[in-house]
Amino acid sequence: MIELNLGVSQGDVELYNFSNKIELIEFLKGMENEDCVWLATNEEHGVCGEIMVTEDFDKIVAALELEYWSESDDEEDQDFIFFVQKYNNYKAAYSVALVKQENRPKCYNPKRRALL
Repeated sequence: MIELNLGVSQGDVELYNFSNKIELIEFLKGMENEDCVWLATNEEHGVCGEIMVTEDFDKIVAALELEYWSESDDEEDQDFIFFVQKYNNYKAAYSVALVKQENRPKCYNPKRRALL
């Protein structure tokens, strides 16, 4: 099962389910490449995966096609949770990206983390 959490308007996240990644990719190809900043990531076992921040929505679709977010060789037995969110600027998108990665040891400089 593929789950897409699509945040395209302020505060609202729409949930879509797909049988496979091909269906997800075809759905995303139908979206318009708006004048905004996009954040995309996946979640596996409750942990946020790699994050992509871009103005070019087509790059997100291409990354999915190239299996950028795939970590398992046996995808058929694995649920895939994917997030795509729209922001007005990079500052907002990178702020969310930082929050999503706060549990990772490389999120902050160790000296700076002690000050937080």
